[in-house]
Formats: sequence, structure tokens, C-alpha cells
Amino acid sequence: MITYDDYAFALAIDEVELHKQVDDIISQVIQSGKYKEMLHRWFPEYRNERVLPEFNLVNKNGTLLFGTSSITEPFSYIDGSGNIVGIDIELAYRIAEALQMDIEIRDMQFGALIPSLMSHRVQLIGGCITITPERAEKILFTQPLYHGGVGVLVRR
Repeated sequence: MITYDDYAFALAIDEVELHKQVDDIISQVIQSGKYKEMLHRWFPEYRNERVLPEFNLVNKNGTLLFGTSSITEPFSYIDGSGNIVGIDIELAYRIAEALQMDIEIRDMQFGALIPSLMSHRVQLIGGCITITPERAEKILFTQPLYHGGVGVLVRR
């Protein structure tokens, strides 16, 4: 490993109440064991079929606008059927369900995620978002969702 990173979801700096709600929901998903199930579903070392579970989404409180860049398998990517799936997508659906909201996934270039969040075109972003001190000055990060990084392999 040449870097170690923490990945999280992020919200606009002024979305303090929604940030608290999202962090609470993430804590509940982790404590209930559902996040461990999600890791087994989405990470390739387990070789399970990767399919989003069914969710009971209701539009009681509006639509959660979730921004992602579908290029980082298994976090957010396009499957063989053309659907955006991944562990971050599943977690976004779980958050929307807990908030009693519908969800709209907005796929965009990775470089557009933070500007879209800051301009309120989306409410929440995910898809392998690395927590950095520079970003934390501009946006609110949830608790870390995954510990990863970059590794290098070379042939002898």
C-alpha cells in the first residue's frame, strides 16, 4: 500500500441537520449488521451475486438527490443491465428509505460531485469519496464508510 484513505459520503456545509440524520442512519446500518452484509454482497473476494436489494421507498418527505460518478466498482458502477449499482448506491437507498424519501441517482463526472453538492444540485454524494482536510473545509463528511487506499503490485 502506498496510501491509506477513508471514504465517506458528503453533504453541503450548511446541511447540518441532514448530516446528523444521515450519520445516525449510517450508525444504525453498521450496528444492525446490515453494513457487514453489504460488504459481503459488493466486494469481489466474496464472489456473491451483486444485486441491489428491494427497498420500500415512499415519497413522504420528498426526493433525496444523490450524486455519484459510476466508475468506481464496487462503490458505484454500471452493471451489465445498465443500472447504477454498488455498495454506496445501496447505502444511499437505505438512507432514503429511513428518511421516508424517494431517491434520484444523478450520475456525473467525478470532478463535478463537490461543486454540485456545494451549489445544492444534489444533497448527498458518494462513490469512493476520500476524506481530506482540504475538502472538509468546504463540505461535511459522514463517518468513514470504508478504509482503503492505493496499492502497487510489481512482477519480480
